[in-house]
Amino acid sequence: MNHRLSAPFWLAADDTLRKRLTRLILIRLGAVLLLLGSVFAMDQLLTTKWKLVSELSTIISIVVVTCALTLIYAALLRYWAAHRPQAYIQIAGDILLITGLVSLTGIIESPFTALYLIVIFIASSLVSRRGTFVLMAFACVCYGLMDYAAYRHWWPFDWGNAVGSIPAHTLGSAIGFNFFAFLAVAFLGSQLHERLSRTDEHLAQANRNLSDLRAFSERVIASISSGLVTTDLKHYIISFNRAAEEITGYKAREVLGQHLSMVIPNIGSLLECGEEAAHQGHHLSRLNVECHTKSGRQIELGLSISPLTSTAGEITGFVLPFQDLTEVLELEREVRRQDRLAALGRVAAAIAHEIRNPLASMRGAVQVLGSEIALSEEQAQLMNIVLRESDRLDRIITDFLVYARPRRPEVSSVDLNEVLAETLTLLRMSPEIDNARHQLVPCLAPEPALVEADAGQIRQVFWNLSRNAVTAMPEGGKLTVSIARTPSGSEANAEQIEVTFSDMGIGMTEEQVERVFEPFSSFSSGGTGLGMSIVYQIINEHQGRISIKSVPGQGTAITIRLAALRHSMAVQAVARVRGN
Repeated sequence: MNHRLSAPFWLAADDTLRKRLTRLILIRLGAVLLLLGSVFAMDQLLTTKWKLVSELSTIISIVVVTCALTLIYAALLRYWAAHRPQAYIQIAGDILLITGLVSLTGIIESPFTALYLIVIFIASSLVSRRGTFVLMAFACVCYGLMDYAAYRHWWPFDWGNAVGSIPAHTLGSAIGFNFFAFLAVAFLGSQLHERLSRTDEHLAQANRNLSDLRAFSERVIASISSGLVTTDLKHYIISFNRAAEEITGYKAREVLGQHLSMVIPNIGSLLECGEEAAHQGHHLSRLNVECHTKSGRQIELGLSISPLTSTAGEITGFVLPFQDLTEVLELEREVRRQDRLAALGRVAAAIAHEIRNPLASMRGAVQVLGSEIALSEEQAQLMNIVLRESDRLDRIITDFLVYARPRRPEVSSVDLNEVLAETLTLLRMSPEIDNARHQLVPCLAPEPALVEADAGQIRQVFWNLSRNAVTAMPEGGKLTVSIARTPSGSEANAEQIEVTFSDMGIGMTEEQVERVFEPFSSFSSGGTGLGMSIVYQIINEHQGRISIKSVPGQGTAITIRLAALRHSMAVQAVARVRGN
């Protein structure tokens, strides 16, 4: 239940006024207690008793009354929501208390007359200008009536005799001087309060505008799709927007106040160049930098460095907008590779046709000569070499024509876990594997890794990649093949299946990685150089992606990504497999 008294709308509560009234109550209580303490101290210290001491009991009564009023004011402030009338009540009560105190301490000669000025000044900060003058007039009435009553000997205290002995013109001058002081304080206090109020309003409006501008800037920075980092002159991070968090994996709270090298380790030299360019009035154009996310994934960032300047034009830090160009650069390499392979395939297919027909004629002619002429043993051996190499060349041309004109895949639901398990089983039984030196480690997905693919072509892909990995480890080593589900950046495919072949072999250089999918680009002895080209073509036909990371002398990791079946389709596919 709400126990507060209701009030009209024009007496609505004001939090600022409430706080001021609370302070006034505390200050008043402290002042009267200090007054009481001072009186007792003077009573003990002065050898000639001051005449105020004779009225000590009356002053104590005033202190008691003030304490009682303090309790009443506190209760009103707690249970009455109309704060403006309470300000008038408290100020009027203070004027009456001061009048009583002045009447007990000499009226004209009282040192406490100055308290009127203090109360009037306080009133100017609690009520309006008109209210301040009303309270000032009330103080003048109280003070004037008190002086007049004492002058007419209507005042019951001895001080009235002293006032009555003062000439009328002197008493009038004293009263007039005090009235003028009351008026001056009321006028100056109200003026000062109005100016302070306007200043507070302007400051509050400026703070609101600044807060709105800051909130707008933060929303704009947060909504930018590019990562944005600002640093000071020592390259410590000042701000880190939401896109930067998504790209790097670091949260803003983790990197604020940290050096930029925590996020981009190899940024030092670029920052020095950026600082030099900034002092020359320029900014660094787009730069590509490799770094790792918080999870350890390697990414390529495209960034630029610009100076962060103050309103005076001084450089206070740097701004680094950046984007994740990993997929963009991979797509660019993919496009270049496809263009190169397409051109090479067209030329090579035409050459293959031109070679195959003369080769068949040559082989037929050699066979005819062999059947019509008696050959020595050495001649017969040479003829067999010609025929065998002709057959091998024909097989190479046939394989290449299959690569240049592949058949369309016959897709169905395929569990990559099963295909990989079968492939590794066949590989373990092949003569290329030395169980004492080679170790095959499959890391299958915990659930069926279903994709829509041609099972035979996917099996060929796995076989070619596994054999290449084993061939790259002539001294032995471990081949790890893992299958996992990963999120897809496309809305059409919520997930994708990622298959990674990681070996500990001799590795490849950047140039070899760039040319590994080109026909006849085998880097091992005995190969035709079509295996990786066929792998690339099959994955491309399945709308998949293939990427290679290799370090010479450390090994190679080849990753294949295929679109995973949607959940409903995957459930149906599993049911069909179990039914069969």
